[in-house]
Amino acid sequence: MEWFGINDYAPMWNADWKMAHGSRGGQGSTYLERETNTPVTYPRDTRPCRLERELQVPTGKPMLNLRVGSIPNEPWMLQILIDDDLILKQLITSDSTEKEAQYQDLQVDLAKYAGQRVTLCLYQFLTTIRGPVVKGKVLGSAYWRSVDIHTA
Repeated sequence: MEWFGINDYAPMWNADWKMAHGSRGGQGSTYLERETNTPVTYPRDTRPCRLERELQVPTGKPMLNLRVGSIPNEPWMLQILIDDDLILKQLITSDSTEKEAQYQDLQVDLAKYAGQRVTLCLYQFLTTIRGPVVKGKVLGSAYWRSVDIHTA
């Protein structure tokens, strides 16, 4: 029998990415939505779930483009770091009446890192040292539809 770790979903989605701290069950699970090739993550404990990769940021005017989602009324906190620089912190949420994941498109300017070799980390937080990222809500899974870097 082949051993399969829950964090192996990231390279199945894209071989350049690694994952850490994904949950195998309980309130939320980490899995790969095969129909859309979308990783769905949920932290296994109080540490955030992390997607990470090393890359050469293109020269010019590079932009990080993400399409991320959440189940309506089940928010999560996105933090993006390049090396140790926090470049984005945003609550991902939807008040839609739909039951499926709702997506939002985000763009982050990477001009400061153009031409550099960096480590890009995407974090899904449900809790902080002050408690849940949103009080009074069920905190939910992160849907990572796409993560790309393009030059403008």
